[in-house]
Amino acid sequence: MSWSIQSISPAKESVFLEQIGTGITRQISVPGAVDASFEGAMLVIKASTGCIWEVDPETGARKRIREGSI
Repeated sequence: MSWSIQSISPAKESVFLEQIGTGITRQISVPGAVDASFEGAMLVIKASTGCIWEVDPETGARKRIREGSI
């Protein structure tokens, strides 16, 4: 299924997603989340901490793919 980014909340350190066509929503939280985009089927979240996270929106599984300044 496809997901769309509904909002990004730096205050809540979260990205809010909606599954297209179903109305299902999901909140993905990572420390310092400030920006997000999709690269293929994966959600990529940039954090104020300098980390970049790759998240599978279907399962919520995440991994830090880079550390450093953004």
